[in-house]
Amino acid sequence: MRLIAALVIGVSMLVAARVGGLQTTVRDGQTGYLIPWHCPEPFAERLELLLGNETLRTSLGETSRTVAESYRWSAVADSLMDLYDEVSGTEPRP
Repeated sequence: MRLIAALVIGVSMLVAARVGGLQTTVRDGQTGYLIPWHCPEPFAERLELLLGNETLRTSLGETSRTVAESYRWSAVADSLMDLYDEVSGTEPRP
């Protein structure tokens, strides 16, 4: 949940390890960067890239806020109801 909160506020310096749920939440190169676990060199490289490029930071932050909208409870509930409709064979809701 903390990662999603970071996306909501548009954190633009997101560098995370490619483990667990981070792999499905962080969109590498779009909302932040995923790096191999226990590899400090790529971590440092991505931080340097972000620190030196304000345009990139701004772009990542804006994309993060947009992506975070898909994690709002109403969006999650709609997706779940669509799945239920599909699985049960019922007519989709309007």
